[in-house]
Amino acid sequence: MPNRSGLVTTLNAAEVYIIAGPIIVTGFADGSFVKITRNEDTYTLVVGTDGESCRSMTNNRSGTIEFTLGQWSSCNSQFSALLNTDEKTGDGIIPVMVKYKMSVYAAEKAWVKKPSDQEYSREAGSRVWTLETGFLTMVDGVM
Repeated sequence: MPNRSGLVTTLNAAEVYIIAGPIIVTGFADGSFVKITRNEDTYTLVVGTDGESCRSMTNNRSGTIEFTLGQWSSCNSQFSALLNTDEKTGDGIIPVMVKYKMSVYAAEKAWVKKPSDQEYSREAGSRVWTLETGFLTMVDGVM
Protein backbone atom coordinates (compact mmCIF):
# COMPACT_ATOMS: atom_id res chain seq x y z
CA MET A 1 0.00 0.00 0.00
CA PRO A 2 1.47 3.38 -0.97
CA ASN A 3 2.34 5.85 1.76
CA ARG A 4 -0.14 8.74 1.42
CA SER A 5 1.13 10.82 4.31
CA GLY A 6 2.32 14.15 3.07
CA LEU A 7 0.31 13.99 -0.19
CA VAL A 8 -0.69 17.55 -1.06
CA THR A 9 -2.45 18.79 -4.17
CA THR A 10 -3.34 22.33 -5.12
CA LEU A 11 -6.45 23.53 -6.90
CA ASN A 12 -5.94 26.82 -8.69
CA ALA A 13 -9.18 28.20 -10.11
CA ALA A 14 -7.15 30.57 -12.31
CA GLU A 15 -6.04 27.48 -14.28
CA VAL A 16 -9.59 26.55 -15.33
CA TYR A 17 -10.07 27.56 -18.94
CA ILE A 18 -13.31 27.80 -20.91
CA ILE A 19 -13.17 28.50 -24.63
CA ALA A 20 -16.52 28.81 -26.39
CA GLY A 21 -16.11 29.41 -30.11
CA PRO A 22 -14.22 32.71 -30.41
CA ILE A 23 -14.82 33.60 -26.74
CA ILE A 24 -12.09 33.01 -24.17
CA VAL A 25 -14.24 33.18 -21.07
CA THR A 26 -13.03 35.51 -18.29
CA GLY A 27 -14.55 37.38 -15.39
CA PHE A 28 -15.80 34.43 -13.33
CA ALA A 29 -17.84 35.14 -10.22
CA ASP A 30 -16.54 34.17 -6.79
CA GLY A 31 -17.43 30.71 -5.51
CA SER A 32 -18.44 27.76 -7.66
CA PHE A 33 -18.20 29.02 -11.24
CA VAL A 34 -18.44 26.04 -13.62
CA LYS A 35 -20.57 22.90 -13.66
CA ILE A 36 -20.44 20.20 -16.35
CA THR A 37 -23.35 17.75 -16.49
CA ARG A 38 -24.51 14.92 -18.70
CA ASN A 39 -28.26 15.13 -19.35
CA GLU A 40 -28.91 11.43 -18.77
CA ASP A 41 -27.34 8.42 -17.09
CA THR A 42 -25.09 6.34 -19.36
CA TYR A 43 -26.96 3.17 -18.43
CA THR A 44 -30.43 2.33 -17.14
CA LEU A 45 -31.13 -0.80 -15.14
CA VAL A 46 -34.17 -3.05 -15.37
CA VAL A 47 -34.63 -5.77 -12.76
CA GLY A 48 -37.13 -8.57 -13.27
CA THR A 49 -39.37 -10.01 -10.59
CA ASP A 50 -37.00 -12.98 -10.21
CA GLY A 51 -34.05 -10.65 -9.54
CA GLU A 52 -32.32 -11.01 -12.90
CA SER A 53 -31.25 -7.69 -14.31
CA CYS A 54 -30.23 -6.05 -17.55
CA ARG A 55 -28.56 -2.74 -18.14
CA SER A 56 -29.31 -0.76 -21.26
CA MET A 57 -27.00 1.84 -22.73
CA THR A 58 -28.88 5.07 -23.33
CA ASN A 59 -26.48 6.38 -26.02
CA ASN A 60 -27.39 9.90 -24.91
CA ARG A 61 -24.15 11.86 -24.57
CA SER A 62 -25.77 15.29 -24.55
CA GLY A 63 -24.96 17.62 -21.71
CA THR A 64 -24.64 21.12 -20.38
CA ILE A 65 -21.81 23.38 -19.37
CA GLU A 66 -22.98 26.02 -16.91
CA PHE A 67 -20.73 28.84 -15.79
CA THR A 68 -21.18 31.87 -13.60
CA LEU A 69 -19.72 35.20 -14.60
CA GLY A 70 -19.51 38.39 -12.64
CA GLN A 71 -22.02 41.00 -13.76
CA TRP A 72 -19.01 43.07 -14.85
CA SER A 73 -17.57 40.46 -17.23
CA SER A 74 -17.37 41.60 -20.86
CA CYS A 75 -18.18 37.99 -21.84
CA ASN A 76 -21.82 38.57 -20.81
CA SER A 77 -22.37 40.81 -23.82
CA GLN A 78 -20.55 38.33 -26.07
CA PHE A 79 -22.81 35.44 -25.03
CA SER A 80 -25.86 37.69 -25.31
CA ALA A 81 -24.83 38.64 -28.86
CA LEU A 82 -24.19 34.99 -29.73
CA LEU A 83 -27.68 34.03 -28.52
CA ASN A 84 -29.30 36.96 -30.38
CA THR A 85 -27.55 35.89 -33.59
CA ASP A 86 -28.65 32.29 -33.07
CA GLU A 87 -32.27 33.34 -32.50
CA LYS A 88 -32.27 35.41 -35.70
CA THR A 89 -30.22 33.22 -38.04
CA GLY A 90 -29.63 29.82 -36.43
CA ASP A 91 -25.88 30.45 -36.74
CA GLY A 92 -25.04 30.25 -33.04
CA ILE A 93 -23.54 26.76 -32.89
CA ILE A 94 -19.95 26.82 -31.62
CA PRO A 95 -17.37 24.39 -30.24
CA VAL A 96 -16.73 24.53 -26.50
CA MET A 97 -13.97 23.24 -24.23
CA VAL A 98 -13.39 23.35 -20.48
CA LYS A 99 -9.88 22.41 -19.39
CA TYR A 100 -8.22 22.06 -16.02
CA LYS A 101 -4.86 20.31 -15.91
CA MET A 102 -5.56 16.75 -17.17
CA SER A 103 -9.37 17.16 -17.25
CA VAL A 104 -11.04 18.10 -20.54
CA TYR A 105 -14.74 18.48 -21.30
CA ALA A 106 -15.60 19.32 -24.88
CA ALA A 107 -18.26 19.42 -27.57
CA GLU A 108 -17.92 20.21 -31.24
CA LYS A 109 -21.42 21.70 -31.29
CA ALA A 110 -22.83 23.78 -28.45
CA TRP A 111 -25.23 26.69 -28.18
CA VAL A 112 -26.47 29.15 -25.58
CA LYS A 113 -29.57 27.54 -24.07
CA LYS A 114 -31.29 30.76 -22.97
CA PRO A 115 -30.45 34.27 -21.82
CA SER A 116 -28.96 34.57 -18.36
CA ASP A 117 -31.38 35.61 -15.65
CA GLN A 118 -31.09 39.31 -14.82
CA GLU A 119 -30.97 40.67 -11.31
CA TYR A 120 -29.69 43.98 -10.01
CA SER A 121 -28.87 44.97 -6.46
CA ARG A 122 -26.70 47.33 -4.48
CA GLU A 123 -23.60 45.21 -5.09
CA ALA A 124 -22.35 43.66 -8.31
CA GLY A 125 -24.00 40.31 -8.90
CA SER A 126 -23.50 37.43 -11.29
CA ARG A 127 -24.85 35.98 -14.52
CA VAL A 128 -25.29 32.25 -15.13
CA TRP A 129 -24.89 31.01 -18.71
CA THR A 130 -25.70 27.50 -19.90
CA LEU A 131 -24.30 26.00 -23.07
CA GLU A 132 -26.14 22.90 -24.26
CA THR A 133 -24.43 20.23 -26.33
CA GLY A 134 -25.60 17.34 -28.45
CA PHE A 135 -22.53 15.22 -27.62
CA LEU A 136 -20.36 16.04 -24.61
CA THR A 137 -17.00 14.32 -24.23
CA MET A 138 -15.87 14.11 -20.60
CA VAL A 139 -12.36 13.16 -19.44
CA ASP A 140 -11.90 13.71 -15.73
CA GLY A 141 -8.14 13.60 -15.23
CA VAL A 142 -5.93 14.01 -12.21
CA MET A 143 -5.29 17.30 -10.50
